[in-house]
Amino acid sequence: MTSDADGNGRRRRLLWLLLVLSVAAALRLAPIRHGLPRNYVPDTHVVRAALGMARDKNPVPPAGAYSTYPNLLPYTLLPIYAGRFALGLAAGEWEGVEGFGDHLLEHPEDAHLLARVMVALFGVLGVFAAYGAARAAGLTSGALVSAWLVGTSLLVVQLSTHERPWVPLTTFISFAAWGAIRAGRDGSTRALLASCAAAALAFATHQTGVLALGLPVFAWFLAPLGWKAGDLRRRLLQAAAGLGLFALLSLSLGHPYLLVHGRAEAQALAGGAESVQESDLSLGGQPVRFGFELSSFRRLSRVSFGYDPVLCLLGLAGLLLALRERRARAALVWTLCWGGFFLFHENDHVRYLTPALVGLALPAGFVAERLATCCTLGRVALGLLLALPLVPATRLAWVLRQADTRAQAEESLFALPLGARVALDRYAPTVDLSLDALERLERVRAARGDVLTARERHRKWLLGEGLLEKVGYGLDAVPLADYADFDERSGEVHVRAGLERFGADLSSVLEKSGATHLVTSQRAGMPAFFDGLLSEGAELARFDPGGEGRLPTEMEFPWSSLWSTRRPGPRVIVYALE
Repeated sequence: MTSDADGNGRRRRLLWLLLVLSVAAALRLAPIRHGLPRNYVPDTHVVRAALGMARDKNPVPPAGAYSTYPNLLPYTLLPIYAGRFALGLAAGEWEGVEGFGDHLLEHPEDAHLLARVMVALFGVLGVFAAYGAARAAGLTSGALVSAWLVGTSLLVVQLSTHERPWVPLTTFISFAAWGAIRAGRDGSTRALLASCAAAALAFATHQTGVLALGLPVFAWFLAPLGWKAGDLRRRLLQAAAGLGLFALLSLSLGHPYLLVHGRAEAQALAGGAESVQESDLSLGGQPVRFGFELSSFRRLSRVSFGYDPVLCLLGLAGLLLALRERRARAALVWTLCWGGFFLFHENDHVRYLTPALVGLALPAGFVAERLATCCTLGRVALGLLLALPLVPATRLAWVLRQADTRAQAEESLFALPLGARVALDRYAPTVDLSLDALERLERVRAARGDVLTARERHRKWLLGEGLLEKVGYGLDAVPLADYADFDERSGEVHVRAGLERFGADLSSVLEKSGATHLVTSQRAGMPAFFDGLLSEGAELARFDPGGEGRLPTEMEFPWSSLWSTRRPGPRVIVYALE
């Protein structure tokens, strides 16, 4: 009788888990094409890294050659792109590798879409990892709650639609937590090594993943083993094996350039040599800073709550309850350390807090299990709380499926008079440039020691060969981000070094470039860089998304602003300068 009851309970939990995973997959995959064929997600250079490795047949480029991130995600994308190449070859879409390369240069959205799907699947896998970690901590129905909160987390859902490393990083950290919890139960060497392996994959995904090593380290210290004789010997062997496995996997899969090329030069780091300080620690292509600001805590605590209030409330409410469970302590202590570090860090991006928010799903599961078994009122209250995250997550998926304001504005630009030359703000629409615009851009890039991208060079060649039916004439545009740096913190604009002859300030850049029109973009909290340059009555068209205007990137307080947001993209305005 007991065996049948246990079997039925396992089947019910499995069915509920499959439902949670299905909902998580739907929320992530439904808006996966947002913005395409344009791409308005920043920091997507894992795609460029994978394509660069394949093109140059160099799986171990120096840090910063294609990307400032580690190599694991590009390595993961390579077989995916190889499979797409083989399918297209069989279907006659292209002939040979060069044909596939030309296709991706002309249609980069195909490569980005595959990368987004990969990240979305990592997001679903992270839901399973959250469930497994909670089950290892002794939860039953609470484990399903933990999985549900991760599956419907607004921040995790949004980042799961980006071809960036944050969700894969968080998933590997969740697996490391699962192993740490199992090791905290009985001191299992196998579980500890599994935690070290997952932590190594986190470090191979993003530089901050090196902190994931703290999970098996905390589990090793807190394991129910003694510190004398045989237990001490076992501990030392575990530590040696775990550290060796971590080093082997992280170096071979994420940072092999350290063995082949050594540390990255300062100019190859994200932000350039001028942004690196003596106190920074360089890991690959990303400098890690140790500056802390109280203002970061004030902002990030508000933003985090604005993304996932139910997860935050249940997670914080269950901390003391979860800390009583010995095997969960390593994961909880690590979550608090990670959250404390990045809540006060001067780099106040909420995406860095994603592993901490996911970590709160474990104590949330403890308090949810207590509510589910206490009384009818507790079950009703828990049901209502768990229904809440699904609403904004569904709303986000719907909003992201709408046309971006920049796509709307792009259509209007091709209706401008013949001979128009359009200056583009840095968050304005991405457009296909005309031959004249590409040649002008090439001169600007050369003046500051840079070159056209591979796609720009390919388009310039096609236009020069007269293959207009393949790519279209394009727009005579002036991308202002190539001329000047826009500092959102200070609200100042500075012409880039080496480009002084193109204009000493923004006004003279516009004048010397011969721009007849200007397209500006504005989102919540961003300085109005162009207000002083525009005369009254010059506005030709306006495309307003409502809300903060920050999608598809992270928002400031989505729990409220998401309801007034009608589509992704900033507010885009087209002006006539003459």
